[in-house]
Amino acid sequence: KLSTQPVSVDAVATPGTFSSTLNTLSDSLSVLKDTGGTVDFNGYGKVTFTANSNGLAVFDLTKIDAKVFASSEFEFKLGAATTVIFNVDDTAVSTSANFLGGSAKTVASNVIWNFYNATSITLGTEFGGSILGTDAMLTNYGNIEGVVMVNTLDQRDEIHYANFTGTVPSVPEPETYAMMLGGLALMA
Repeated sequence: KLSTQPVSVDAVATPGTFSSTLNTLSDSLSVLKDTGGTVDFNGYGKVTFTANSNGLAVFDLTKIDAKVFASSEFEFKLGAATTVIFNVDDTAVSTSANFLGGSAKTVASNVIWNFYNATSITLGTEFGGSILGTDAMLTNYGNIEGVVMVNTLDQRDEIHYANFTGTVPSVPEPETYAMMLGGLALMA
């Protein structure tokens, strides 16, 4: 659970502290175990993500991330999952996958795409969910529905802030995440 303690602007505003907090978050999320959801490829360019857990759903994409991002369509069947983490280990990620059925907006507030090794992320179409790529340069050619936390941004289209409503797992300490969320509120 996240701490409900107020966070001072000074505690969040220093670049070193904020960067360190986000790096710690990304590292912590990257070691979460996959919760057993499925990632199905239909052969026609569509990938379907199906969560099979309540609350937290973690998808470890590390063995299939190149195939996932080469797909042309994303479909989400998240059921009762309220927080969804996609862990991606590729250093360069590029996708123009369409989020089917308006799902970019639907998943915006409870999905984190954790690009923990990425140095380059290129999004060619609308994308949904928070993007956590602390070492990455992100270039977007379509709208982003969510929060963007990257090293460098080459913004070519709009970013629509969507408040993250999921619950970040308490690894390592809750006050770290309180600082992060306080920083996100400041960015909004």
